[in-house]
Amino acid sequence: MRHTVALLFWFVFVLWADITPCPFEADGKMRTGRFKALGALCLTDRHIGGLPFEGISDLAYDALSRHLYMISDTAVLFDFNVSSRPLALRPLAGYRLRDKNGFPIRSKSDGDTEGMTLTPKGLAVSFERKPKVVLYTPNGKRLKKLKLPKPLRRAKHYRDANKMLEAVAYHPRYGLLLAPELPLKGHKHPRLYAKKKQWKLPGKLPITALSVTPEGDILILRRRYEGFFKGYTVALDLLHPKNGNVERIARLQSKEGWPLENFEGLTRVGKETYLMVSDNNGNPFTPTVLVYFRLLPPRSR
Repeated sequence: MRHTVALLFWFVFVLWADITPCPFEADGKMRTGRFKALGALCLTDRHIGGLPFEGISDLAYDALSRHLYMISDTAVLFDFNVSSRPLALRPLAGYRLRDKNGFPIRSKSDGDTEGMTLTPKGLAVSFERKPKVVLYTPNGKRLKKLKLPKPLRRAKHYRDANKMLEAVAYHPRYGLLLAPELPLKGHKHPRLYAKKKQWKLPGKLPITALSVTPEGDILILRRRYEGFFKGYTVALDLLHPKNGNVERIARLQSKEGWPLENFEGLTRVGKETYLMVSDNNGNPFTPTVLVYFRLLPPRSR
């Protein structure tokens, strides 16, 4: 345990009093498969810019400005400055996203925001309950609604109002990538959608987030709650879009000792490094957990 705490302080320098290092390992090991944990933070502040900091559902990182954006499932966008390597966070502001009439979104029925990604034209945010993707500025101003791939346009195609457009990413070749949390009606396995292409994924673990590697592969975060005594199963898959092959990067399970939470967000912050974030479901006694990890090369020892 002393070694773990020291390692976390080595990798994470904290600028915010309500961000503290927290352990992320299983039986003293911080690596499994091609996944290597570099550290984890517990974020316990309850308000940023006067807005409730809870229910975080996705992340987006701007490498040029070194800003990390977090979106809550209540349509609140938070802006953090990443001021030094590898991870030093300072909260800057919080913004309520606005609707097409310019009014702040306050109802979850109108603003169940689940996915977010940085595109060349702004932050693309995906919604559940009313499936859509909307482009916003980094301070929450609405720019325009984006066109969805045809299978994703109608709410009746989804299995549940709360299992719609969970994950979104921007790919330099395929454009906007989208994934429902559960397969659409009539499908047995999850699928990933682009404008003119689909990829079928193996297994049945729900999809919660996407990110794109420098090589153009697609990193997929998947998780399922197995029950009170078993906790969570979290998996990271790598889709090679040219041939459709899917590689299992890691499978983490609470029963193996990993301190897992409801991980819902993912973003790349370096050539091989990523962040994933948990949704605390609005529970004031549960921190938001931010895990910093490296995607190891296939034959790394």
